[in-house]
Amino acid sequence: MRSYTARLSCATIGLVLVCAVWFATRDRADDRADVAPTGASPEETGQAGEKGEGKRPNDWFVAQRAYPGSEIDRAARSLALESARALHASLEPERGGPAWQLAGPTNVGGRVTAIAASPGGALVFAGAADGGVFRSSDGGANWEPVFDAVGVPSIGAIALDPQDPDVVYVGTGEANASGDSFAGEGLFRSTDGGDTWSALGLENSHHIGRIVVDPVDPSRIYVAAVGALFSKNQERGIYRTTDSGLNWERTLFVSDSTGAIDVVIDPSNPARLFAATWERIRKANYRRVGGVTSGVYASTDHGATWQPVGGGLPAPASHIGRIGLAIAPSNSQIVYAIYADDPGNFLGLYRSTNGGTTWARTNDTALASMFSNFGWYFANVRVSPIDPNRVYALGLDIWRSTNGGNSWSTISGGVHVDQHDLWIDPTLAPRILVGCDGGVYSTTSGGTPWTHRTGMPISQFYAGTIDPQLPERLYGGLQDNGTVRTLTGALDDWDEIYGGDGFYCLVDPRNSNVIYAESQYGNLGKSVNGGASFNGATSGINAGDRRNWSTPVVMDPSNPDRLFYGTYRVYRSTNAAGSWTPISSDLTGGPGNSTLVYATITTIAVAPSDPQRLYVGTDDARVWTSSNGGTNWQNISIGLPNLWVTRLAVDPTNPQIAYAAHSGYRLDLSTAHLHRTSNGGLSWMPIDSGLPNAPVNAVVVDPAAPATLFAATDVGVYVTHDYGQSWAPLAPGLPITVVHDLTLHPPSRKLVAATHGRSMYTIDIGAPVAVGEAPRAAALRLEAPTPNPASRRGEIALRFAVAPGRPFEVSLHDAAGRRLRQVTRSTRGEARGDGSAESRVALTDLAPLATGVYFVRLQQDGRSVSQRLVLID
Repeated sequence: MRSYTARLSCATIGLVLVCAVWFATRDRADDRADVAPTGASPEETGQAGEKGEGKRPNDWFVAQRAYPGSEIDRAARSLALESARALHASLEPERGGPAWQLAGPTNVGGRVTAIAASPGGALVFAGAADGGVFRSSDGGANWEPVFDAVGVPSIGAIALDPQDPDVVYVGTGEANASGDSFAGEGLFRSTDGGDTWSALGLENSHHIGRIVVDPVDPSRIYVAAVGALFSKNQERGIYRTTDSGLNWERTLFVSDSTGAIDVVIDPSNPARLFAATWERIRKANYRRVGGVTSGVYASTDHGATWQPVGGGLPAPASHIGRIGLAIAPSNSQIVYAIYADDPGNFLGLYRSTNGGTTWARTNDTALASMFSNFGWYFANVRVSPIDPNRVYALGLDIWRSTNGGNSWSTISGGVHVDQHDLWIDPTLAPRILVGCDGGVYSTTSGGTPWTHRTGMPISQFYAGTIDPQLPERLYGGLQDNGTVRTLTGALDDWDEIYGGDGFYCLVDPRNSNVIYAESQYGNLGKSVNGGASFNGATSGINAGDRRNWSTPVVMDPSNPDRLFYGTYRVYRSTNAAGSWTPISSDLTGGPGNSTLVYATITTIAVAPSDPQRLYVGTDDARVWTSSNGGTNWQNISIGLPNLWVTRLAVDPTNPQIAYAAHSGYRLDLSTAHLHRTSNGGLSWMPIDSGLPNAPVNAVVVDPAAPATLFAATDVGVYVTHDYGQSWAPLAPGLPITVVHDLTLHPPSRKLVAATHGRSMYTIDIGAPVAVGEAPRAAALRLEAPTPNPASRRGEIALRFAVAPGRPFEVSLHDAAGRRLRQVTRSTRGEARGDGSAESRVALTDLAPLATGVYFVRLQQDGRSVSQRLVLID
């Protein structure tokens, strides 16, 4: 029944995703500006985590896609997804053809926003902020994605039919006021345990906070619709259906900026419900996560009418923020309500013992700092199904009271911070599942110890890279989970080596023990012991410089000791980040010109064939170049769109040829997201015709075939073999998801996609493809060189198998992918019974080469295989 390849059951689902304008720079007059504060380092200003003061990562995600407007063009996002789905529909796996393979991590996790399980906890559904829905049939030991065919990655709520756990409801659009999740497409239902899905409407609800199914009459369903985050809309409040979703009526509406964040039902009297409303709005110059219309409502007629609840709850006021609710199933007269304020501090946890008529604040002094200052990110409360006095409060940690709130203790030791949902087994109350920023955790003892239920590839990467010498080693920076890596290439052995939110990571191609890692706002560290420890690597960089949330740092391809770092100006190091010197003035439009940008550098590229040629892009649509290593700079923005510059790339053989990628959603189909220059930026030509009209987040040029480009977009990865005249999805196997970064390892021909919500994927792109040439499948085998390691003065044997009668080539490459020698190029070979041809060749005369790591590559008919070779004295 539960097949991973099950397809969407509804005939057509128009995807209309929105993630509108990022909130800007300050909440009130005394809040921080929209850029990294001047005059202090990230460490000094509390920017070590996602939720610190100043610009937050969620706004960075939205700002890229909204600039220069105030919100993402919803129709453009919908068209881009439809286009991507159409392009991928014809992409079928070919026998022996290339396909994306999951690379992990599956053991790190990511933000899980919703959990639902059947009694007993065997069947579990988990919803991710940007990864869709995953299902487990064994209590979380193993997981499989079941929502990919729907193609809506942002999940707000999940509920099971109390009478039939194979009937599953998913409310799309994360409700946690997080801008790095796109808005949803309404409510979906599966009647076969998640194999297939149908749309039930509420497409304009944007974000869904909770779903409740009547335990007596499952055709009666309630949905708490939060509404749009960055703009006002009418489609928010409590919606009710009495015919299983065929028709909906909005029964509680407050205003076009106040939605419903929670709804709970009395299991002993389903006519009785409570709902929480939340006034929130984020604009280009302020954020408000509370207001006078935030409050609690009650209904005694199956949600047909609602009345505000007082009786000791906080009175309506401008500072009332998000509210969470819970009814005790074992004694429905006991009701709990947890409050956050605006801007997001803890405001109190209240308890009623008479069905909500009167309320009293619990003894919650211990909870005073449980939200830090971002209660809008969680603020939920749960109660045991068998003990009305056992209550759980969700914030950074999990707090539990066993006496109705008279005393509290934390029980989340060993659990990742930031708790979003918690499920308690009605058949065994000590069995608990929790969803947090680290994924899913479970316990059977009501608290510590907890088990991390790994297996879901839902990590949210900002950037990724490959170790040039050891391509099985992958690195990347994650939202809220630091810089992580695998040393083996396995899915489940990734570990964190650098804290904060992770961004760019570099590995010295000469020495795998030299690693650079970065956290938010350009906090750069360097390790010389393989990541065991890091030291600060920003000496000489002015702490007062404006820096992007994702500050670019790159390595000169021809000299790993030469690095470049961008604030609002470019810095250069010639001693492997031992010290830095500014080599440009302000390359942005300057601070204060707009509340929609950081006014910082976002991307730097160094020409592989000419290290004096540099290209720089900014968040306010400027592109610059230098032909003399940064002494002089030329603005080459004319001809490029007024969009956030996400990435620049340079042709590996011609420094005059460069590519500029841009973010942003626009209905204007003439607004290209990828441009090419062949004259150093004097003129630009759009080359994205045929790509979905979505942000291009990264572009990679194939150094072995410069006509071949790979583009990472918000809706997958695409390839061209003719300089951008035509594009196609690269290969099957990769969900339609946001891909923030691409890295190519030329010697092994491995391409890595770092996604923002579905971890990393890799693919063997095969041998270079000439312009207009279609790749042909061919079976190849290249054995490991012998001896290996080998002396530079000895002879190395290479054994391989190719298809007979057709050209093949064996070549030697360094760790950076540069082709050093053609070992042999032939059509000869001794025929074998399996139709292949066995060959052997000797590799000699290696004395001129330095000791180190090299790669031998065999290629034929558009495919290639590689083997690692170590040369020693």
